[in-house]
Amino acid sequence: MNGGEAEALAAGLVNDGYVAVVLDRLAKQASGVIGTERSSIFVRDLDDPRKTILAASNGTGDELVGSRVPERAERLHSAVDAAVTFRWDGAVRGALSVRSTVASRRFTPRELDFLTTLGAIVGAAVRHAHARHEPVPDAPGRLGDFAEMLSERDPYTAEHSDGIVATACTTARALGASTAELLELRLAAPLHDVGKIRVPDSILAKPGPLTARERAVINHHPEWGAELLACVPGLEVVAGIVRFHHERWDGTGYPNGLSGERIPLASRIIAACDAYQAMTSDRPYRRAMSAEQAICELRANAGSQFDPRVVAELEAAADRSALAA
Repeated sequence: MNGGEAEALAAGLVNDGYVAVVLDRLAKQASGVIGTERSSIFVRDLDDPRKTILAASNGTGDELVGSRVPERAERLHSAVDAAVTFRWDGAVRGALSVRSTVASRRFTPRELDFLTTLGAIVGAAVRHAHARHEPVPDAPGRLGDFAEMLSERDPYTAEHSDGIVATACTTARALGASTAELLELRLAAPLHDVGKIRVPDSILAKPGPLTARERAVINHHPEWGAELLACVPGLEVVAGIVRFHHERWDGTGYPNGLSGERIPLASRIIAACDAYQAMTSDRPYRRAMSAEQAICELRANAGSQFDPRVVAELEAAADRSALAA
């Protein structure tokens, strides 16, 4: 993706109507990642900061969204819940809450860490929404800048990232992705490695094998990429997708060790398409695999590294591409 393409896509996200969509998608993302039936985003009422508004919800009922929340809201009550606040300028501005109807459910320390991470992303989205009446940075331009910076720092990574977009979107459509999910994937796929612009050149361009310490540094790039994208109004959900694209189906990935369907679908798609593109591309130290060999590798790792459903649809997409060639 070049800078102009990134700007054009981002321009479709940064508008007043998309704020509600972003918060709704973030609520769904929180439920999926934490593994709960319900989640809600609460914000302070700008007209009366003593009151709270339900800004978005998943699994509760859309009719409550936009209403002030009474002290005791039966519809929002669950057997077990956890919440994290977000703040800026020294004041609490809202909270992200996840809730389970299962009385025996307990949140692990790792899940609470996930919640804190997601709460920070939600807080960024709410802050962006509050700032819409003020001058805001040129969000599409910033996204284009990220694409250009990645291309300048690591041309192979930029070209490789662009190459997975069509296959990722084809796979997502086959899995029933919505229009919003496809747009988010279309943005996340070419920028999934944008965090590498924070990796030192001595590591990024090293011709030989990385040391354990250097590998640990480069393994931070999903988090760094998410931090960069969360600063762009409208791209907060995309930030979450980028953060989780190195998670594994079996829970042994990074940075958070998510497993199975707790990993966002778009992240699972990018992980498989990323591997497929890498295996079928020439590198200085090896020749490209054939499409058939790459698919065999993906199949061998389905259920451990990759989502088996994603691998099946990616294989079907690769077969169609081969027939069309």
